[in-house]
Amino acid sequence: MVVEAQGPTSETLRRQLARAQRKVDVLERMIELRTRALFLANEQLKSSNSFMSEVLRSMAGALLVTDADGKVRLVNTRITSFLGFSEGEIVGQDVKNILPEIDNLRAGGNAEICEADTYCVSKTGEKKAVALTAGCLQAERDESPR
Repeated sequence: MVVEAQGPTSETLRRQLARAQRKVDVLERMIELRTRALFLANEQLKSSNSFMSEVLRSMAGALLVTDADGKVRLVNTRITSFLGFSEGEIVGQDVKNILPEIDNLRAGGNAEICEADTYCVSKTGEKKAVALTAGCLQAERDESPR
């Protein structure tokens, strides 16, 4: 007696295909929902970032923000008008071009805030006296030995 091996019937294959298609549909829907959620979160983050940047730029005191490498990343109109630079002329510069004595300023003891009377260099090269208050963000402290 010879027994032939039979594969799955067309009905079995049709059910397996339908089940696989339902799983694919569920996964596609999950991806769509997650993509939409990420898009909305990204839009909210952009809005918050824009708001915070505007608050920082419009504050009454002069503001100059650097990264861990000492490159200027954000300034407000108070500092640009005080020094005679446009925002584009300052952002990206090494902070030492504007605050030459920055390396000589140290916080007292273990303080995270440094206050000092020093000077900034204006666009014309004039030394302008400033009462400086400097702080370091936690992430920056962790990355930089300064």
